[in-house]
Amino acid sequence: SNEDNENIESNRFGTFYFVMVLINIGVSFAEGSALAFVDTGTLRRSQLAPGDRPLTYGRQRMFAALGAAFGIFSTNLAVDFFPTANITCYAGIFGVYVFFTLCYGASSITLFRGVSFKSNHEEENKEEDEQTLQQKENGEEGTTNKTKKNLRKTLIKTLFQYDVIFFYLTTFVSGLEYSQFTSFLYPYLREMDAPSILLTLSVVISNLASVVGFAFCQDIIHKLGGTYRSFAFVFLMYFVRYFGIGFIQNPWVVLIFQPLHAVSATLFIATGLTHLKATSPLPVITTLISLFNTTHYGLGTIIGSSISGIIYEKYGGRTLFKSTSMLALVWLLVLIVYIVLVVRKRERKEKERTGKTNGLLLMEPVQDKNIKE
Repeated sequence: SNEDNENIESNRFGTFYFVMVLINIGVSFAEGSALAFVDTGTLRRSQLAPGDRPLTYGRQRMFAALGAAFGIFSTNLAVDFFPTANITCYAGIFGVYVFFTLCYGASSITLFRGVSFKSNHEEENKEEDEQTLQQKENGEEGTTNKTKKNLRKTLIKTLFQYDVIFFYLTTFVSGLEYSQFTSFLYPYLREMDAPSILLTLSVVISNLASVVGFAFCQDIIHKLGGTYRSFAFVFLMYFVRYFGIGFIQNPWVVLIFQPLHAVSATLFIATGLTHLKATSPLPVITTLISLFNTTHYGLGTIIGSSISGIIYEKYGGRTLFKSTSMLALVWLLVLIVYIVLVVRKRERKEKERTGKTNGLLLMEPVQDKNIKE
C-alpha cells in the first residue's frame, strides 16, 4: 500500500542514513588526500631510485591490494567479535579503522623521509642564486635570477592542455565503470540467491587479481605500446567483464570474470599514475594525482552510482551491466580514434626527430620552460 511504501522510504532515508552519509563525507576528506600523498611519495621514490636498484610503481602499489584484503578480513573479525562482548559491531569497525590509520601515519613518515621534490632545474637556480649573492657581497654587478616557480600558473597551463583534458575525461568514464563493481555487483548476486561464501570469494579473487595486475602493470603497458593503448585495453576488458556478467544465470559464473579486475580497474589506476609520473611538473604532481583520484574514485563513482541506481531499480541488474558494457565499448572506440589521429601523429614526429619513439606514447610533458615567469 501507499502507507507501507512511505514507511519504507522514511526508514531508508532516516536519521541513521544521514549520519552515515556525514561520516562518509568526513572520512573521504582524509582518505582522499591520504591516497594522493601515498601515490605521490611512491612515484617520487621510484623516480629517485638508483639505476642499479630500480623501483616500479606497480610492484610497490600491489601491497595496497594485500592490505585491502587483510583489512576486509580484520573488519569481519571485528564485526563477529564485538557483539559477543556487548559492544555494537560499529565500534569494532571504527576501532580497526583507527588502528590502521595510526599505522598509515607512521608508514607515511618513513615514506617521505629524505624525499626531495626539487627538480634539477631548481637545483641549478639555487646554485645561480648563491653565485649572484656572492657577487653582490663582493661589490660586483650580477644578473638577478628571474626564473621563479608559479604554482598557479603551472597548474592552469597544465590543465588546459588538450591531452590533459582528454586524460581526465577518460578517468571520469573509468570511474563510471568502476562504480558498477563497487556498488551493484553485490546486490546483483544477491538477487540470484548467491551464498555468502560466493560473495567473499568474489572479493578475494578481485584482490588477488589486483596484486597480479599491479605486479606486472609496467610490463603490460610496454607490451601494449604505451599508456593510451593501455587505456584502450582497459575499456576492452571492462566491456568483456560487464557484458559477460550481464548474461550470467548462475551466480557462481561471476568468478570467471573477477580475475579481469587485474586488467580493468587495477590496470587503469596503474596506467593513469604512470602517465602522470612521466608528464607532470614536480611542483604540481601532488595536485594532479589528487585530481586523478578525485575524478576516478569521487566524481566518476558518485555520478555513476547515482545514475546506475536509477537504472537498477527500474530495469534490473542485467540491463545495468549490459548498458555499462556498451559505455565501455563506446569509449574504447573514442580512444582508438584518439590514438590514430593524435598519438600516432606524435609518434611519427618523434621518430623523425630522434629516430625512435619513447615506447610510451605519452602526452608531451610540461617542461621547465613552460613554468617560468
